[in-house]
Amino acid sequence: MPDGLKGLDEITKGGLPKSRPTLICGSMGSGKTLFAMEFLMRGAPDYGEPGVFLTFAETPEDLAKNFISLTGCRVASS
Repeated sequence: MPDGLKGLDEITKGGLPKSRPTLICGSMGSGKTLFAMEFLMRGAPDYGEPGVFLTFAETPEDLAKNFISLTGCRVASS
């Protein structure tokens, strides 16, 4: 399934597996949060796929601030 993230479809040879969960892993600062939020903001609406963002370490307000600082896009914080 295409993911809406520039360049990732080429790296993954077409996108993420359809109808399967995908776990994104990495150390702090590796881009996991940005990846997930980019997918939800672009890939999910563009391709009609559902998505879930789960975090145990960041508040909704911190996530919104982080995303705005990285992308310039505004998101609802709750």
